[in-house]
Amino acid sequence: MAATNLMIHTLLMGLVPLITFVVAKRGTLDVLLEILSAEEVSDSNRTVLGGLLALLGVNVVIVSFMICAWYETPAIVPAKKRE
Repeated sequence: MAATNLMIHTLLMGLVPLITFVVAKRGTLDVLLEILSAEEVSDSNRTVLGGLLALLGVNVVIVSFMICAWYETPAIVPAKKRE
């Protein structure tokens, strides 16, 4: 279970920032950018928004991993017999 949890979160650490940056860069989130900024939507604004959302996404994945690791039950290791 621990290895699966680690692999999933490792994959998410790469995919979440990449996807959020690409989505913001393509202009999908221009509505959000218009609400946050009084300026006209430009390519540099999209880049900044994409970077900020990628940073936020990585932090969410890290917190998610920490919560999953905290509540994970430890594996029971049998004790060695003394001779």
